[in-house]
Amino acid sequence: MGIIKSWSFSAKQNFDACPYKFYHKLVLKTPRPPEPEDSPLKRGTTLHKLAEDFIKSPDLQSVPKELSNMEKEFESLYIDAHSGAGYKVEEPWAFTSEWEPTGWYSDDVWVRMALDLQIGTESTKGRIIDYKTGKKDGNELKHMIQGEFYALGAMLKNPNLQEVKTEFWYLDHNKITAKLWNRKQFKKLKSRWNAIGIAITTTEELNPKPAKYKCRYCEYSSACEFAIKKEDL
Repeated sequence: MGIIKSWSFSAKQNFDACPYKFYHKLVLKTPRPPEPEDSPLKRGTTLHKLAEDFIKSPDLQSVPKELSNMEKEFESLYIDAHSGAGYKVEEPWAFTSEWEPTGWYSDDVWVRMALDLQIGTESTKGRIIDYKTGKKDGNELKHMIQGEFYALGAMLKNPNLQEVKTEFWYLDHNKITAKLWNRKQFKKLKSRWNAIGIAITTTEELNPKPAKYKCRYCEYSSACEFAIKKEDL
């Protein structure tokens, strides 16, 4: 076992971008600066909560004005969620290194997933919806890979699930991308993500990968001796 004991999709992204982030987080325990009130992260959290509360409402309500550019889509989503197939919002999934379900904070947790919305994933056909804010163009491939990760988790949670559609709802662009995954792909997906997880959790070196764009948006850049800062450009 390496320095990183457990991982997630966002951890994979950070690891690919710059493993040294984990050195700051896990070894140095560098404090992260507080998010400003107008930060994109806080706005994204707000929109996610509005979408969650809308779906969880016992009766169909008006779509919040902040989501009104996708009003028809959200109304249809509400109807599907309450159609009897069953839905869950913000459910945390956690697995051991053997890909067995475990608790989010259990000692044997190895990988974690958190889903915005799932519909029918406890039957034979399901949907997984992930809300996105901010930029769409250029992120579609990354999000498709994230969908693959979630599809694997859904098939692990329910061995009877034969197919699952992952959808990414770009709330600022009134766009939805989707991809269908099926049980025939399960072994390939599990093998691929198992190799990714092993690479992350067995590494004993967290080397920096400084780059202008990555350092600009890194929460540890002000404290990192390797960061490329504005004054260095």
